[in-house]
Amino acid sequence: MSSQNNNAFKLLLGLSGDWNLHQIRLSRDGSALELLVGRVKKVTHWFGKEQWENVDGPRHAWRHLDFGGMPTYVHAVLDGDEKLFEQTWAGPRDQAFTRAMASYLVELLCSGADLGSICKLHRIDLDTLWRFRFSLDRTGGASLPVEPAALQRLRSHESTMRQMALTEVTQKAAASSPIPGADSPIWTLIGSGEAPLQTNVFALRLLLARLRTEVEASSDEATRRLKCAKLHRYFTNNATQLADEINQLKVIAI
Repeated sequence: MSSQNNNAFKLLLGLSGDWNLHQIRLSRDGSALELLVGRVKKVTHWFGKEQWENVDGPRHAWRHLDFGGMPTYVHAVLDGDEKLFEQTWAGPRDQAFTRAMASYLVELLCSGADLGSICKLHRIDLDTLWRFRFSLDRTGGASLPVEPAALQRLRSHESTMRQMALTEVTQKAAASSPIPGADSPIWTLIGSGEAPLQTNVFALRLLLARLRTEVEASSDEATRRLKCAKLHRYFTNNATQLADEINQLKVIAI
């Protein structure tokens, strides 16, 4: 491959310093692109001639961002420098993805993409991606090569999703509950005595008596509604003991 193309790949990969792109090749089956990365060192030969040579050695591979729509793997030479594992085009030794790819996957997950679609789009093994997703759920990304900004967006997204799920469950429960919502005017009607409620439950009778006294003593409508909201909490917490009273609520609501 020409030096011009080699430099273009170095720029896209983000190589700097003495990191060099040793080789660009296709995988044996031609389905993926492999980028061999390592350091260069200056070597002095006979008669003082100096020459830059690639440092070779054992390699470690990570799945990187696709280039040209092809699955791309970075094969980096391990030369004992731990800074290698901090590069965006590399990752921790025990992880399958580079830091750049891991952050990109987090963005996809935050957008709502499912694992199957991501696997199909980027030709990633489902088991590998599932283990990545499981680690995100278990550690919040702390043990993965995820950039801080992407990790923050992940946490914000998951918090939003949890809140939306909680709201949906609450709304469904409220819709199926025979007890009116906390903001229903029925509680003020009952608490003020305008809508009488018959009950033999001693605790509820005491609550009704106290509320009527407090409501009569208050001229502020918002305060009266706030006090009468105690009735909603009482009915919600003791619904199994208030079958007759709940039936009366249905009549009052009409």
